[in-house]
Amino acid sequence: MLRKSFFGVYYKANFIVIPAKPRFPLSTVIPENSLFLPRKKCEFIRNPIWSLSSHMNKNFRVYIVTDKPFGTLYVGITSDLPRRMYEHRNGINEGFTKKYGLKMLVWSQEFNTAIEAIEFEKKIKKWKRNRKIDLIQKDNLKWTDLYESING
Repeated sequence: MLRKSFFGVYYKANFIVIPAKPRFPLSTVIPENSLFLPRKKCEFIRNPIWSLSSHMNKNFRVYIVTDKPFGTLYVGITSDLPRRMYEHRNGINEGFTKKYGLKMLVWSQEFNTAIEAIEFEKKIKKWKRNRKIDLIQKDNLKWTDLYESING
């Protein structure tokens, strides 16, 4: 018996099911390419859109954006950094970054899997502000906008 959570994740015993095609009705048979993970390992997944088949060749990035050097910081994750930064810079999505005008990409790190990236993003979000600033300054001492460097 599968149970659907608030966020569209399907639970079965002690496993979490991340559907290849999210938000299908409970009467639908789960596709073979769905990702089954232990519940405790995946409690942090809020929007389950990752499947093994569609994201095997993707790399994921954890990134930090700000409005100015030493300004407001936002930590995010994406599989398409140029697209995501375009959205931040043009205020396409409602939310924290649009509200505070966070458009400068000051740090990013690539990961091979979504799980690794999500775990690191959650870890950074728990850090104190000074530690995040140290992470940024380790690679980007002058707080230059890295957006142009990712677009080539």
